[in-house]
Amino acid sequence: MSAVAAAPTTTLRLRPLAPQIGVEIQGVDLSQPLDDKKFRAIEQAWFDHGIILFRDQQLSEDQQVDFARRFGELGKVLHQHGGGSAHHPCVMFISNIRENGELVGSLPDGEMDFHFDRIHQAQPCKGAALHGLEIPSEGGDTCFANMVRAYETLPDATKKRIEGLKALNTFTYGATKPEGKNELGPHAIHPVVRRIPETGKKALYVCRLMT
Repeated sequence: MSAVAAAPTTTLRLRPLAPQIGVEIQGVDLSQPLDDKKFRAIEQAWFDHGIILFRDQQLSEDQQVDFARRFGELGKVLHQHGGGSAHHPCVMFISNIRENGELVGSLPDGEMDFHFDRIHQAQPCKGAALHGLEIPSEGGDTCFANMVRAYETLPDATKKRIEGLKALNTFTYGATKPEGKNELGPHAIHPVVRRIPETGKKALYVCRLMT
């Protein structure tokens, strides 16, 4: 896991983070413009590993938005408690800080079950770009799961049973009964198993929080 490999035809270095998911990309400053060759290498690393990590980046909000926009059109986020950007409707702030008893961030300051961002929308997110501003010395972990590997390791009988099934996904956490559909708020139906366009691989597309 500690081996560092050079990405072909670029100055990027890739260090695996875990056996099943994630790679750290070294040798790039995201505050500076990226040429197409270097960006394509970064994008391919994302397709190959699911999560890409850049350490010690000093980014303005504009710079983060510029980088994220290279991957595709940016969507407008839904804010539960305010915490949105005054300049970019695609940016949200997640925080456990309270001012005058009110949350500063867009989400509650507590545990959230595994979920896909915007799976409750007809057109879900392709991905998300997180920029850590203040990180605790311990705890507060953000965890990720490789849903391609989750699908690949299912028994063949289970794969056959869920092939072609669809599931209801709702923004109103916990309210997942179809008969209460008119009370769910934003919701969408998606395949239980989806095929990722960029890689052609199948992946589970259900989650504890919203499905």
